[in-house]
Amino acid sequence: MKGNDAIIRNNEGYQGNNNVIVDAFQLHEVVTGWGINNQFMNNTVYMDNADAYVIAAYNHSSAQAANTVRSPAGNMYRGNITVHVTDVQMK
Repeated sequence: MKGNDAIIRNNEGYQGNNNVIVDAFQLHEVVTGWGINNQFMNNTVYMDNADAYVIAAYNHSSAQAANTVRSPAGNMYRGNITVHVTDVQMK
């Protein structure tokens, strides 16, 4: 995400042993004031690499997250992410 105020919801994603995928979702501030106030809701990701993040906010980007499921357990968030609902990590 490089824009503002986007809603990303009801997605299911798989890393599928692809080591090129560093994070399930990334936010970037490419231009000052952009990449902020995005919302991630009801997303489920299956990540092979426990070090990869579900949502990673780089530079000064920001987001809110709710009802995120990660399987198996691993890193959930990096950067300026506000979590509103208890998220789930599956073993």
